[in-house]
Amino acid sequence: VAESAEWLVYTLTQVNYADLVNSGVPGMILFVADDARSEDAARALLRPAAAFRGRLTFSTISGERYHQLALNLGVPPRVLPALVILDVPNEHYFVFPPDRRMDPDSIASFAEAYFAGELEPALKSAEHGVPLAEPGPVYTLVASEFSERVQDPSRDVIVTFGTTWCGFCVQFAPVFERVAQGASKIETLRFYHFDLTANDPLPNLNISSFPTMMIFPAQNKTGHTFQGDRTVDAVTSFVVRHASHAIETTVDGSFVSPSQARAIEETLASVKGSLLHATR
Repeated sequence: VAESAEWLVYTLTQVNYADLVNSGVPGMILFVADDARSEDAARALLRPAAAFRGRLTFSTISGERYHQLALNLGVPPRVLPALVILDVPNEHYFVFPPDRRMDPDSIASFAEAYFAGELEPALKSAEHGVPLAEPGPVYTLVASEFSERVQDPSRDVIVTFGTTWCGFCVQFAPVFERVAQGASKIETLRFYHFDLTANDPLPNLNISSFPTMMIFPAQNKTGHTFQGDRTVDAVTSFVVRHASHAIETTVDGSFVSPSQARAIEETLASVKGSLLHATR
């Protein structure tokens, strides 16, 4: 089997990459390093390459030279060898579990699960972040942490999706920052920025333009997409309208809880009463 399958495992280069990935046939790509584990993984491709001939192309590529390509396809940083199924027509890619042994049987099972529609597409993600260590009020959100942060049932989460090269995103950033600053004392609100250049959004979010701003209320994580003028007043009204936790705004645009709002009203009423008493 090895002799008949060996020629089916190609070495990807800049010359043949486009031809192989655009052939209309999904491809299984093994990112390798110059070590024994990668050599073993490459040999493990031979039997699956024969079994899935015509349904999958099989190839190897240097994971050290083309590490950015590996990251773009969802491979975790500094993980080699790494195996990815690239489905170009559907713009999906699927990463072999890094903690799973890479042998002929597991690779074949991975391919079978792909054709059975049992695999979840991988998402490109920037390095693991530490959002709560940032000064805020807008925190960095990466794809690998998206579900954990957004699904927090104790918070209404607001996310803006954009890129560093988008002019409209650059214009909207200070507006989003100002709204977030006004909510900095509200523990039930959290504001995030999601960089689409370095991260893939979940497909079901249908992010087709940017900037896109969404709120994921504490009691309904389906999400609502902002549509309207990108102004502080419009964004503030959107957040107040869709947040699960009751919030109000002061005259300066800051967010406050209902109890804080009542306390402010009582304080103002007391000051007003004192002033009136003093003028009598």
